[in-house]
Amino acid sequence: ERIYLSAGNASRYDALGDAVAALDVDALARWLRRYEPLLQQAWVELGDGEGDVRGAILQGLDVLIAPPDLQGDIELVQPSVFYRYADPAIEALPDSQKLMIRIGQGNREVLRRKAERLRDALAR
Repeated sequence: ERIYLSAGNASRYDALGDAVAALDVDALARWLRRYEPLLQQAWVELGDGEGDVRGAILQGLDVLIAPPDLQGDIELVQPSVFYRYADPAIEALPDSQKLMIRIGQGNREVLRRKAERLRDALAR
């Protein structure tokens, strides 16, 4: 008996996709630039003072922009309560990229496009 990621599962993330689609990327970029000094201070105080907060945000956006494009059925295993990807290469991906797989193609495209636009706005 094998378990596969259901395409219907992605509908659980439609509200997230809708919320991201409604984001004003330019306003968000302005907000991030305005509060960058405060965010940097919090970054240092939380103990991860290596690098700068803008660089961390840009790196995070890069990860969201580049999830693998998987075709076909994606097999899962359930070694405990939670499901895992059967393919070790998929399971080794960053959690954000594994989420991008679960949310489905439509929601993934919405998030990827917004992440690209935000990254472009912050990189300027």
